[in-house]
Amino acid sequence: MCSPRFVGEGADAQLSDILVRPVAAVRWLVPECLKDAPEDAPEDAPHEVEDNGGFADEPRAWGSSRSRGTASASRPWIRQFGQNGSGKHRALVEARARNDLESGCAPALAFGDEFVTTIKVMLVFFLACSAFMHLRGRVRHAWYRQVFDHSSFTAPVNVFMLAFSGVPRTPYLDPKRFPDLRVLEEHWEEIREEALALVANQIKAPARHDDAGFNSFFKTGWKRFYLKWYGDAHPSAMQLCPRTTELVARLPSVKAAMFAHLPDGSKLGRHRDPYAGSLRYHLGLVTPNNDACFIDVDGQRYSWRDGQGVVFDETYIHYAENRSGMDRIVLFCDIERPMKFRWAQALNRWIGNHIVAAGASPNDEADPTGAINRIFRYIHYIGQKRRQFKRWNRTVYRLTKFSLIAGVLVLIVLL
Repeated sequence: MCSPRFVGEGADAQLSDILVRPVAAVRWLVPECLKDAPEDAPEDAPHEVEDNGGFADEPRAWGSSRSRGTASASRPWIRQFGQNGSGKHRALVEARARNDLESGCAPALAFGDEFVTTIKVMLVFFLACSAFMHLRGRVRHAWYRQVFDHSSFTAPVNVFMLAFSGVPRTPYLDPKRFPDLRVLEEHWEEIREEALALVANQIKAPARHDDAGFNSFFKTGWKRFYLKWYGDAHPSAMQLCPRTTELVARLPSVKAAMFAHLPDGSKLGRHRDPYAGSLRYHLGLVTPNNDACFIDVDGQRYSWRDGQGVVFDETYIHYAENRSGMDRIVLFCDIERPMKFRWAQALNRWIGNHIVAAGASPNDEADPTGAINRIFRYIHYIGQKRRQFKRWNRTVYRLTKFSLIAGVLVLIVLL
């Protein structure tokens, strides 16, 4: 009885040729399939020839139910093929080995076909999720930007979060759905006082390029001061704004919080955030209180007002602009997305606490820095070189970029 190491079915002819033609391969194949062969069979033992399902006039497959009686006698001389095999023996062994590969009775690598099929299914699922996130909403990136956007790489996780969301999947959500946030609005003036005390020296861009999540914002003049990031409050926040830190700590749904400063004349470009397991909350602290300072989420604008909060889904494309003549400061929070089922909520919380938490960025030396931002310091350097390349010759840069895209597509087709 054959005892293959890897059982696979449907090996193609090319794979069979590769595996059975070399003598060394045959010598490796035979002992695995001949454990039950008698040792005293003569070298020139007869064998029967018949049609073997596509191998007319060739020996039956080893171990097949119809040939087991006669083929067992010939197996020992096949075992000796590597020592004194003739051309006749070579043809016989090759035919039988190929038949075994096709029947899954030899140590073939046909399992590779199953692996490739699995990869293809996963790839189709990934592309479908990416397409869903891209087509979601009224505002979309150009396709060539979406290909490399981080939201494409996190699309399967985000589709899961949206499928089991316990709240509407709309650009804006009614803050009344989150009654625990009312405590922040009730104390917004106390929070504002602590934020204003930090404006001069503490609400700033990172000094060491260790804030991957908001790196693209800093060139516009946007600044921040972290209160917490998917964990305990930053030590600097507990020292410099104890009242706000205390209020935020009362709310388990608030996973991250910061003061965000948008200066007059600045604009944050269109983008979507990478993780749908959270929702975004803004509480106006210092605002122009007019429509010249606004955020646009999927084509719908909202203008901040002092003491008023807004909740929106940051996985829709959004941007912010301030043309009001004065700076804007808000309390910026990530709220854990409510899920329909406890197990889905637990998974969302685990991802936040173990993966998103790795994006922690410090205010100063005493604050934690997540693994993502420790690595990002080096990625930022590579990004600088990429931007230098782009400034050197935009045409060559674009040709290189689209050649890489085409290469990936070709690999997908070849799989």
